[in-house]
Amino acid sequence: MNSEDRRLAAIMFTDIVGYSALSQRNEALSLSLLAEHREILEPIFDQYNGVVIKSTGDGYLAEFASAIQAVQCAVAMQTAVYDRNRSADPDRVFQIRIGLHVGDIVHQDGDVLGDGVNIASRIEPLAEPGGICISEQVYDHVHNKVELHLVNLGPQELKNISIPLEIYRVFLPWEDVTAFKPRLIKSRCPKEKPLPAKIAILLLPLVAILAAFGGYHYALKGNNETSQIEETLKTVAVLPFRNLSEGNETGYFSEGITEELINALSKLEGIRVPARTSAFAYQNSDKDPTEIAKELGVEAILEGSVRTDGDQFRISAVLSDIQSGYVLWSEIFDRKMENIFEVQDEITKTIVKTLKGSLHIEDDESIVVASTKDSEAYQCYLKGRDAWNDRTEEGFKKALQCFQNAVNHDPNYANAYAGLADTYHLMERYGHIPTEQGRAKAKENALKALELNPDLAAARTSLATIYEYEWDWENSEMEFRRAIELEPHSVLPRQWYASLLGKMGRFDEALEQLETALPLDPISPPLNRSYGFLLMAAGKDDQALTQLRKTLEMSPDFPGVRLSLATQLAIHGATEEARELIQQELDKFGDSEELQYNLAFVDKIDGNMETTDRLITRFDHSIHPEDNAFSLAMAYTLKGDFDQAFEWLNAAVDRREFEVTHLRTLRVFDPLRKDPRYDAVLRRMKLDSSSETRTKT
Repeated sequence: MNSEDRRLAAIMFTDIVGYSALSQRNEALSLSLLAEHREILEPIFDQYNGVVIKSTGDGYLAEFASAIQAVQCAVAMQTAVYDRNRSADPDRVFQIRIGLHVGDIVHQDGDVLGDGVNIASRIEPLAEPGGICISEQVYDHVHNKVELHLVNLGPQELKNISIPLEIYRVFLPWEDVTAFKPRLIKSRCPKEKPLPAKIAILLLPLVAILAAFGGYHYALKGNNETSQIEETLKTVAVLPFRNLSEGNETGYFSEGITEELINALSKLEGIRVPARTSAFAYQNSDKDPTEIAKELGVEAILEGSVRTDGDQFRISAVLSDIQSGYVLWSEIFDRKMENIFEVQDEITKTIVKTLKGSLHIEDDESIVVASTKDSEAYQCYLKGRDAWNDRTEEGFKKALQCFQNAVNHDPNYANAYAGLADTYHLMERYGHIPTEQGRAKAKENALKALELNPDLAAARTSLATIYEYEWDWENSEMEFRRAIELEPHSVLPRQWYASLLGKMGRFDEALEQLETALPLDPISPPLNRSYGFLLMAAGKDDQALTQLRKTLEMSPDFPGVRLSLATQLAIHGATEEARELIQQELDKFGDSEELQYNLAFVDKIDGNMETTDRLITRFDHSIHPEDNAFSLAMAYTLKGDFDQAFEWLNAAVDRREFEVTHLRTLRVFDPLRKDPRYDAVLRRMKLDSSSETRTKT
């Protein structure tokens, strides 16, 4: 009786290109190359858990339990042969083809049968010499799990296979995908008519490409009719470039490249690019690019990858039109690490030029200007920004060291001084260094950056926040407006300027700034919370409630959003739901002074003063109650003791507590606003008491 074993597997067929003709011309040479071919390939099967079922003379039939391992094995084989050929004499060069399919197979009496084997054997001849072709079934298993360009070749008629099959070409690191004209993926609906073979696609002249690993493939999509590329694309998202290197020590470079591209593209007139916060929300995400584009509200996506190997690094980038599914542009770079800045600048300029060409955006002058030519300084700067984005005390300390190292390498590096200013500012703001030290160092470095580059928007923004902390409202506003003028599509200047406008009582202008910023950074948790908070501060309670609910749904792990929503719910009288949110915040992030004041606000609306009394006892009976002047002002306002509230507000002004500048934006102080002493406190802070544009509640 025959023994039979049926299972699903990934099947590989290989063969040597032109081997039969070679054996007829030179049998000795053909046998020598065949032996060498076996020595190269057979150990690679074992590395990827492949099982060689049989040799087919000049090729192999092999089986894999995993489609991913089958593809990885195929790439490793072609890489080994490619590397071998580069040093071989011309008459000893040989190439192989590889075909892969996933299907049902039957092991019977030492042989393998079934459609899976037949289809794999028919796919292999479709591969280019030195290439790999895979079936749609393999593509479905691997397309979002391997960093390779996978290009659809359309439906292919295979010998003795009744239905045409979608076949994909795997582009290897040394192959130029940009020279290949991609096709649309045809619909899988059997009644659909085949699409025309020629596709209209935008391609630009490309720079010479050496070699590179990676590139993130976005599957091309189509419908029943060939769609034309939209000629007025104006929205592009730059997703985080993937770091394909071993370990995380080079992650700063891939993230830095992404940020630089976002910054460069956002400076172009007529194009909207989601900011870093929204883009990096998709770091390591498995979401389909179409879904990402919908969430970000964009028409095109730029993706890429980075790999380092010793003093070499390789970068791949692909720009895709989401609606049509076309690859608009793709390029691969291979350089030495000492040329890091030049390559970054080259990539940025190339992508900017390509986008401007394909997006029909005028003004050819918006090209990245090199801020330093010192590659070591630039690497230090990227490392500093990477550490700064952690927003932790340890991260800030590392950022200071990196930015200072950048300055040591290039004393005229304005961006590095701006980085120092940003770091000192946030370290002071988060309480990691003394106030006077932080503000002095931040101001010193911001001014130095502007001395070197007066048009550096980041330095203008840093200086604006320093003036704000000094209660120099006029100069703060001037610097914010100058930063926005320099980079109108930058989010941070608008977000922080909106905060300043809120302190000044100009809520309509503040909301306008945030409404301009939100499309640029649509899923940013801090930006969305700021918008909800300022809507609440402006007395637009229904809108605030809607916005804060949306923010919580979008970012449930963002600290503080539940507290803002709890306050707004309490204003609406929904105190029970508000308490539930405060308890969730406590369980998730622990206790805080902000949490206790939100709880006191909710309790007061229900006529319960226990939390307020507990706060008064905590601060008023402390050894130095003056250190908590603003906190006591809030507590006594909740208590209804307005005399004490104003006494402590004036004490907070005397001590120049920055928190007191939020007097206009915190709803806890609503009961004080009609008291003449309220305007007097504002005047003491040089805030115009006549400028308020709050909705009356």
